[in-house]
Amino acid sequence: MTNTSSMPKQSLEAAAYWFVELREQQPDAETRLQFEDWLSDPEHQSAWQKVLDMHSTFEQFNQHQQQNPALHSVLQQPLVSRRAVLKCVALFGVSFMTYLAARTPFAKSTWYQMAADYSVPVGQSAQFPLAQHIQLWLNTNSAVDVNLADTRNQIVLLQGEVFVEHAGRVGEGALQVSTNWQDQPLAVESGHCQFNLYQHQEGCELSVYQGEAIFHGRTTSKTLQAGQQISWGENGFSALGTVKHLPGWRDGKLIAQGMSLQAFASELNRYRQGFIRVEPDAQALNIDGVFPAFDSDKALEMLASSLPVKVSKVGPWWVQIALA
Repeated sequence: MTNTSSMPKQSLEAAAYWFVELREQQPDAETRLQFEDWLSDPEHQSAWQKVLDMHSTFEQFNQHQQQNPALHSVLQQPLVSRRAVLKCVALFGVSFMTYLAARTPFAKSTWYQMAADYSVPVGQSAQFPLAQHIQLWLNTNSAVDVNLADTRNQIVLLQGEVFVEHAGRVGEGALQVSTNWQDQPLAVESGHCQFNLYQHQEGCELSVYQGEAIFHGRTTSKTLQAGQQISWGENGFSALGTVKHLPGWRDGKLIAQGMSLQAFASELNRYRQGFIRVEPDAQALNIDGVFPAFDSDKALEMLASSLPVKVSKVGPWWVQIALA
């Protein structure tokens, strides 16, 4: 663990800024070069390592609460009460208060991992049978809250991607899966359906594989049949598209079909802690193939064998891809 007693506050603040900037945004080439220049200073390297150590602590907290039913129960309250916070502080010390004070998108994401009804961390997926007629699959870094009280079937996608299998029953209300994108409430309703909902930085994408689903945007709605796909973004609904196969991630696959190397790296980055940078002159290379989504190291090895590129790892959190 890095000793911070003699570390300048400005360096730690800068390291925290860079962590959030690189974690939450898709950095452009100029931003990455600025980060590399900043990281070349030994003092900044120490500060950066401290921030990574702090993140590791939060990850351990998340794993502990998943394994501790009492703590998990405390964190399931819709709003964390003073008593809940005091319990967490008693268990984990003041670092938990420091964590709660980190009002950043990254802190929000990590909080979802700890407090949501169901969640999976980066680099994993999981299946959750909610009832005989409803099953969920969560992709990497995803979280949902669930309310199946009485005849209501409500799921809130807090972040990430969820695949839903809903076998509606007679006399039961429709299933509603809601989410929020840029403060815009969105919802999907179905009575008997299989669909995938993916919330990301550019919008929300719905793919229907069986049955029928209604996608409610801010001011309008679209009805989708099996084999159809649509997105909601800054300009509202996109044109209807088609989808033929279930999402590959359910089987641990990342499928690339005529995908640019930059797009592939961005998608693979969803399954990996850290950052993958593609040099500008390599970004337009096209790639086809099936890669292991949940073994990013293996996927990077396969990538280097498939294209004329060199994959370099600068520490555990930084991967650089350049023309060989």
